[in-house]
Amino acid sequence: MTAILFALAFIAILLFFIKKLSNGNNQEKTVKRNTSNKKSIDFKSPWLDVINNRVKVMPLNSKGNELVVQLYGRTGMGVKELGIMHFGEYVTNQSKIPEYKRKDVALNRLNGFRIIEEHINSYGTKEQKFHLDASIVGAEMFTESIGIDIKNYRDELQSQILAEMEIDQRFAILFVLINIANSDGITDEEHDVLAYAIDELDIIAIDYNESTIDGIQACDLLQNLNDEQKKRISELIAIVVGADSKFSSQEMIWVNDIIMQIGLDDKLMVDLAEKYSK
Repeated sequence: MTAILFALAFIAILLFFIKKLSNGNNQEKTVKRNTSNKKSIDFKSPWLDVINNRVKVMPLNSKGNELVVQLYGRTGMGVKELGIMHFGEYVTNQSKIPEYKRKDVALNRLNGFRIIEEHINSYGTKEQKFHLDASIVGAEMFTESIGIDIKNYRDELQSQILAEMEIDQRFAILFVLINIANSDGITDEEHDVLAYAIDELDIIAIDYNESTIDGIQACDLLQNLNDEQKKRISELIAIVVGADSKFSSQEMIWVNDIIMQIGLDDKLMVDLAEKYSK
């Protein structure tokens, strides 16, 4: 009798530990599952918001390969057809974007969709995948249409070229741009361009205002630049000059001096004179 009771007690204890172990394993699986979901929930990007909005307003059929709704008189729109439609929208809306921003807008759009591609492939729904693929088709078509090689589009992300320079060098570039614009009085258009340049250079305006940089320091800091840096500085100078569609004599003096001081291509002067001088 004692042996039987001992055996029953042993079985009860064994069952208790088996149940506890089983619960522990389930909890571990739950934690892992929740961690996986957390990665999906925590991922944030304005381009993911764009995709989610397209998922909401343009639902798919039950197979997930075409839109349910009729757009522009067409039905049965797949990834390619929807991508072409996005391309048409980008072309139509580009007139609302200042010319000097269009290249960056196109590149940032394509890069933004590409950045979220891995996340959506790993955690996204079939609807998100569909709309991302269509969005990339449209973004690539538009980027190519303005003369950018999409195979090397990351090399064209100009904001990285100057933003990676030392802060004093970025101050020097902004100093040059401000003085070119201010040489004949800063217009509203030039003010907008300078705000754009501040953003690209990743400068906090108050930090620049507190700096003591002058013309001599600026030229010293901008020696020995590489070709890509010189090219982008030249492009920013051209954007500043072209903001009000004029190349005044005062601006000519500043631009010519900068070309000589930091070794920019003197073709910049010729191009600006031909395009904007009156």
